[in-house]
Amino acid sequence: MPIYTKTGDRGTSQLGHSLRVRKDDVRLEAIGALDELNSALGMANYTLKKPDDVIGQVQSDLLLAGAALSGTLNGEDIAEKFERKTAELEGKIDEIEAALPPLKNFILPGGCKSAAALHWARTVARRAERRVIAGNFGVIGDRLLPYFNRMSSYLFVRARKENADAKIEERIWKRE
Repeated sequence: MPIYTKTGDRGTSQLGHSLRVRKDDVRLEAIGALDELNSALGMANYTLKKPDDVIGQVQSDLLLAGAALSGTLNGEDIAEKFERKTAELEGKIDEIEAALPPLKNFILPGGCKSAAALHWARTVARRAERRVIAGNFGVIGDRLLPYFNRMSSYLFVRARKENADAKIEERIWKRE
């Protein structure tokens, strides 16, 4: 069976099991942003000395979130799962942050290659979050927002950890 279906050749795509919408529909923009984020996470994870299991789990979670946003899955059924996943991310953030020096200034993204990739993925996560807000997905969108917010926080502290482990000093933003 070929990978191409030709059903989108006229600029539409299917949401859920039957609804066809234009490919520039805000809901497809949100789902596409999740796909882009998933790729950015894959690239960031590739740059790490050892793949991060949390990032791997987030990649899987993003597919689940996309299915819920598309209407393929019942969003209510997975909302509780994402509340639990949000709490798990908070625990991982706290664990990493406890081993880092306190953050007293804004820092510039970058540092070693892996930290820069994690910072980039963090900004893609923020864009995906904004697209989900714009998509007006109702309850499931609202329930996913804390997860996306924690995910970007996780990527931020993970980038800081990469720089700390590489003994690369964070560049502090200095207002001119």
